[in-house]
Amino acid sequence: MMQDLLKRHFWIVGALAVLGCSFFAAKTAGHIIEEKALGDAAVGPKVTPAAPKAAAVAPTRNKDGKPLSDRNMFCSACSPVGPAVAAAPTDPSQIPGTSLPLVLIATNVGKKAEH
Repeated sequence: MMQDLLKRHFWIVGALAVLGCSFFAAKTAGHIIEEKALGDAAVGPKVTPAAPKAAAVAPTRNKDGKPLSDRNMFCSACSPVGPAVAAAPTDPSQIPGTSLPLVLIATNVGKKAEH
């Protein structure tokens, strides 16, 4: 049964092969024509060489991680901010203030968890 069906419709395999080969031949011909029409110019634009830079002093490397920890990873254009010194609160129930430029974005209010 399956063999008869395959023998009867085997021409589809040949047609697909011909279609695939003609597709790739057309793409190749298009690339060849494009290369001939848009090939490199005989005379290119004049390029002036860059001026040699003065010998720069190589920065010293350290492994303390201070420049990385001072940098704001969410703002590459911002300057590094030093450590914030918070004033000691007089009342232990108050939250100490900070000198960091912080902005409150959202709050969440919910039921108190019962243990």
